[in-house]
Amino acid sequence: MTTQKHPRLPVRLSVRTPVDLIAAVPYLIGFHPEDCVLVLGTDGRDNAINFAAGYTPLTTADPLLRELADSLARSFLEQGGRRAVILGYGPEEPAVAGLFAVRDRLASHGAAVAETLRVTKDRYWSYECANPVCCPAEGVVYDVHRSTIPATAVAAGLRVRASREELLALVAPVGGARRAAMTRATRQAEERCARLRREAGDRGEAAVIAEGVRTVRTVVAAALDGAPPPKPDTVAWLSVLLVHPRVRDEAWAHIDRAHLTHHVGLWSHVLRHVDPDYAAAPAALLGFAAWQNDDPFLADVAVDRALEVDPEYSMARLVRRAVRYGLPPHRWEGFTPDWLAEYAPISEEATPQAGHGN
Repeated sequence: MTTQKHPRLPVRLSVRTPVDLIAAVPYLIGFHPEDCVLVLGTDGRDNAINFAAGYTPLTTADPLLRELADSLARSFLEQGGRRAVILGYGPEEPAVAGLFAVRDRLASHGAAVAETLRVTKDRYWSYECANPVCCPAEGVVYDVHRSTIPATAVAAGLRVRASREELLALVAPVGGARRAAMTRATRQAEERCARLRREAGDRGEAAVIAEGVRTVRTVVAAALDGAPPPKPDTVAWLSVLLVHPRVRDEAWAHIDRAHLTHHVGLWSHVLRHVDPDYAAAPAALLGFAAWQNDDPFLADVAVDRALEVDPEYSMARLVRRAVRYGLPPHRWEGFTPDWLAEYAPISEEATPQAGHGN
């Protein structure tokens, strides 16, 4: 699990007991954790959990354990964390080794550790409590359904995926035969784009933009009509065209709240299939659509992919700020295709001739 500050939730979950905390974790990180160590924390001002980070625990003999624990502790403090709760999920070893390594590093960096828990499906153990009455050696049996957290979260529309792998699968690049097909299609799309520029002469850039806008409109309209996902040659052509901000903005302007599931599905498919070098634009578009669809966790991992390609990608950074600072999706004052056409018009003279279409 990569270190991350968690996206802010649209609802306040009131945590009073260890069971409340365990029940809240999936809603704080967007999936049910297993075989990992998590750190939750506050900045000490309002007691709201404003940081969640973690990594998959390694064996006790692994020399990287301390290095990973130190990295996690430093990330925690860099995000303003001051008071931490550490949770380890899974069997006693290696979860305990991960818990203690992280606790030691946090303490050495000056962070206060309020609680250290190991959690399995039906029991938890506290390593900060030595009272055998409330914290017996065999662990404390718990049932999250006795907490009000799940009902509060469900009523607020929060969604939880079965695992982080399920979340990451929505942004993970395809492999095997599909990747080989996309590599061939991408090289052909690049050649096609170069040919379009040459044939358009001085109007080359305008011709590419016009073709990109037309392609975006065609692909989005098909998705909203329930058509099957675009084929490799269409995805590759779209990815090459989306490099231009005006083409990307055309796709952005078409993401409307009435069809968000279609947009999420479309841009997830495009992102997974594009050549990784072209991932920034579709990743940012998926991130925006997911955020608008009240899915900050998918938005966050999508933005991660965009920023891996281009750390300064402006749209991705904008979406990240909106998600991390808890801006409600309905507060977004966006722009429409009509507005974009008026303020960034496409030259009719640059419209590609027949034979250059997709």
